[in-house]
Amino acid sequence: MILQSIKNAVIYVVVGVLAIVGSSSLGRAGSVHMGWDLFHTLEGSTLNGSPLVGVPAGSFDFPGIGVRDTGDADTIIRRLDTVTVPTPPGGSGTTSLQVVYLALCTKDPISLDGLPKAIYCETLLSSDPSRSSMTITFDSNGLGGTFTSHLDFLVDIRQGSPTGPIVATGEAVLEGTGSWTHLPPMPPPTPVEIPGVNIFLNGDRDQSADFWPTGVTEIGTLTLLNTGIVPPPQFAVMHVVGPAVVPEPTSLVLFGMAVVGIGGIAWRRRRKPIV
Repeated sequence: MILQSIKNAVIYVVVGVLAIVGSSSLGRAGSVHMGWDLFHTLEGSTLNGSPLVGVPAGSFDFPGIGVRDTGDADTIIRRLDTVTVPTPPGGSGTTSLQVVYLALCTKDPISLDGLPKAIYCETLLSSDPSRSSMTITFDSNGLGGTFTSHLDFLVDIRQGSPTGPIVATGEAVLEGTGSWTHLPPMPPPTPVEIPGVNIFLNGDRDQSADFWPTGVTEIGTLTLLNTGIVPPPQFAVMHVVGPAVVPEPTSLVLFGMAVVGIGGIAWRRRRKPIV
């Protein structure tokens, strides 16, 4: 079993390298094509110091591509521009960003100014691409590099679950950093790969313009906008994410239990008599 895993890993690396080398040539400019980044929220993510967990979309309807399985992705961000740097590779370029899916919940009930103690969830309300961007920096070899991002978008604050009643709206402003390569992470676990979405962005079997971010940390604030409190309450946010993966069967069971738990809390709160 171990030998087979090692064999699979070696094949994965060789195929990936050949995909890049075969589609590149000396003197070709470095490029990252427009596409989508599928993220899963990791341990260390917090809202006002309280742990955050993600609620995966399960699937998403990508414009021009259709509905696809998105694994455990609870955050999906679209890069709207192709970034190209001149020959030889090196330098940086900027793309506009748009958050297209987000669902995060506090792991435990918390208190937010002006709101009762409860589990609260952030779900995407709107995202204006003119307010969010990413600067992608290429290493000298053109096969990867680093990036910084600025995200500014609006969320609904829901009580009890991602489909619970909306009790407030908020503005999330986050500054992110991370690194990237043209190749997806080596499994296991298996990353979610969707042609035309986050892999083969330059065409069939061509990974020379793909973008796979790793080590991503976003730090900023969530400001509640319509509570009537002056000044508006503001809370610290840390969002640590990794590439979305195809859940193992055990992970699917645990996720199902978590969703049932969050839903159960909301159901019990709705049934509690008002006195």
